[in-house]
Amino acid sequence: MLEVSDLHAYYGKSHILQGVHLKVDGDEIVSILGRNGVGRSTTLKAIMGDVPPHGSIAFKGESIVGLRPYEIAHRGIGYVPEDRAIFPTLTVEQNLLLGVKAGRRSTRWSLEDTHRLFPVLAERARAPAGVLSGGEQQMQAPQEQSHAMVRLLARVIGVGIETADMLVHEILSRSLRDRRAVARYAGLTGAPDESGSKRQEKGLAKAGNARVRRGMIQLAWRFLLFQKDSALAQWYRARTESAGKKRKTMIVALARKLLIALWRLVTTGEVPAGVVLRAA
Repeated sequence: MLEVSDLHAYYGKSHILQGVHLKVDGDEIVSILGRNGVGRSTTLKAIMGDVPPHGSIAFKGESIVGLRPYEIAHRGIGYVPEDRAIFPTLTVEQNLLLGVKAGRRSTRWSLEDTHRLFPVLAERARAPAGVLSGGEQQMQAPQEQSHAMVRLLARVIGVGIETADMLVHEILSRSLRDRRAVARYAGLTGAPDESGSKRQEKGLAKAGNARVRRGMIQLAWRFLLFQKDSALAQWYRARTESAGKKRKTMIVALARKLLIALWRLVTTGEVPAGVVLRAA
């Protein structure tokens, strides 16, 4: 999806980037590591056109060298700068609204989504952005870029763009520490019936996000149709071939396993075993 070859960049006479090579596929999460001053931020700025690049930068097979930053953004590359780059004399709400495109329904984050994740920004909506603390200013990073998680999820055959958008907004973009927390938040932990050390699933827990729970159960049925050769689909069939009534109970377990697999996909880039992705 993104390929950088022999990239050089300068600040005046200082030669900062000296032959950087970088490739990011559509289903990857790539991090650039290094000490201060080695050019991590400069690499991103050069890709965005904020620093004049010298070399080859291709996005989805087309060169973006020489394009202006707003033209590169329109191609689908988003950039959230570490220095926050807010407009200090505008209000918090005005800064956030700069990332909203009027008249277009898409998977981009809305003002309400940002307020849900960062309630303090709703409380200080009318305050000048420049008086906020550094951490509060970082929360205002514009939601202009298409959400990478949504794009990645939608590549899973059987997952529609609206389902991907719902899952990212409702659960996958939240800071959940492990797979158990993911399942609990969605209300897919089941109601356990303990017998010794054995736990059997006896339906859905009452707590949790009902929208995610319903959506995941529907997605689990659809997943069985579109991803028949996946390890998850094989796991389900092996446990339900001779038990018709058990299918509805086991679909809850499949929905839970599928949600955890999708969470791992968007947080680590790990593609579930046997799952087929659309081309990036």
